[in-house]
Amino acid sequence: MPKVLIDQESCSGSGNCMALCSEVFEVVNGVSQVVEKYRDDNLTEGTVPEEVECVHKAEEKCPFNAILVK
Repeated sequence: MPKVLIDQESCSGSGNCMALCSEVFEVVNGVSQVVEKYRDDNLTEGTVPEEVECVHKAEEKCPFNAILVK
């Protein structure tokens, strides 16, 4: 299962990730975070099922390279 990491220091809160993959990302107080359903121990990390492929598009389209999918 892919691990999603958000670097909130690099995040601009543009909402691109949420527009592309609202199932996994949300913008709160001007920065992106992982929705509660997929969140791990903190707001910036999560684990998603393989079939949630939109995380890869969000990583690719983030204008500030703030998203990493491993």
